[in-house]
Amino acid sequence: MEPLAISASRRLARCGRLVARSVQPELRYLWEDLRGDLARRPSPRALANAVLAAPRAADVLGGWHRASRILCMGTHELEWMRRRFPRWSGKLRLYVCALPPEEHEALAEVRRHRQDALAGPGVRFLWIGRWSHQKGAQRLTAFLRERMAAHPKDTFTLAGCGPAAARHLPAAWLRTGRVRLIPQFPRTALPDLLASHDAGLFTSKVEGWGLSLTEMLESGLPVYATEAGAVADLRPYFPGSLRPFPPPAGIAPACPEDLRANGYYERFSWPGIARSYEEQVLS
Repeated sequence: MEPLAISASRRLARCGRLVARSVQPELRYLWEDLRGDLARRPSPRALANAVLAAPRAADVLGGWHRASRILCMGTHELEWMRRRFPRWSGKLRLYVCALPPEEHEALAEVRRHRQDALAGPGVRFLWIGRWSHQKGAQRLTAFLRERMAAHPKDTFTLAGCGPAAARHLPAAWLRTGRVRLIPQFPRTALPDLLASHDAGLFTSKVEGWGLSLTEMLESGLPVYATEAGAVADLRPYFPGSLRPFPPPAGIAPACPEDLRANGYYERFSWPGIARSYEEQVLS
């Protein structure tokens, strides 16, 4: 059986081999959400979230305790679990995430047509994600303020951010058009969105995987990323494109890696993940 840790109950543990699979770093998400609430101002909402977080955290810990294997999504989460819960090191395993085959193909087409040189006088940055403390919204805002002052021709698109970003960013940034918000967009619009930008931004404080990071890299964008989510697992396959956040003053275009030759498509495919998954569970 393979439930999430939060639902890995005692009853399930009595029924057979129990594997607790992570799809996001539950405890770290809870902690970051609480920190975000408290940073704004202690409130009844923050207090209610803290009260609700305690039993949820207890359920997660109980599920990990009862499981015979704990599958961590990505190297960052695996290393965090080893540091915080060394007594469970023997049952920790790693698995990774990947886009569906049709999206590999669509992004490879964007990659093939990407220009070697930057298209305009300024850099067109793209950030994709919901507007939250966990996604590094405050870090992104600080970067925008500094970068806009130092590089007046750069522009920034924040996509998939919902309505919250408009409430937290200075209205002047939006009026000038230098910061463009796309609260939501259909998946069919993603290739054009990626093709119309020069560099990606990934600012998460804590992340499960971060499919937006995968999408930007597969499309041929250089991406400036914090050490979270899939970064450690993707770096060997994108040594030139995956770069540390924040970006330097001068942005060099990516020299796209050969993802077929370096083994990326084999490692980050659904069949490859399924094979590795079975090995991890049965070992």
